[in-house]
Amino acid sequence: MSDRLRVALLSSVLLIGPTVIASVSCDAASSESTDNIVSEYLDGATENTRGEDHRQVLKQALTDMLNLPVKQLYRTGDIWISEAEDHAGLVVRVMPNLHPRQMPEITIRHDSSRQNGVATNDFERYFHGQGWFCR
Repeated sequence: MSDRLRVALLSSVLLIGPTVIASVSCDAASSESTDNIVSEYLDGATENTRGEDHRQVLKQALTDMLNLPVKQLYRTGDIWISEAEDHAGLVVRVMPNLHPRQMPEITIRHDSSRQNGVATNDFERYFHGQGWFCR
């Protein structure tokens, strides 16, 4: 699980957790007991109006994104950032792979202390396909 996903999950738990606990906790000395906390919580809730139409739009957007040409997903000029976020480089070349289901050949120019200066390396071979890209 990526760090960003962990942070998002933790944030949602921290935001929602106290609300749920506050709504579920009850005073032990109270003579009134709630038989169905869930139905009480949902009382007055509104129906999700996004429904199936919204799902279809999202599904189509994801399908369209997956069918984009490689040149649109990764572009010359994109910034590559290592997973540890301690190294970055500039994408200087993107070549589609001969096998359409495989990652394109991406060349990155970066400052490398290991190579004593600015170096140009292949994303898959040198960086082991790790990291992410941004524009």
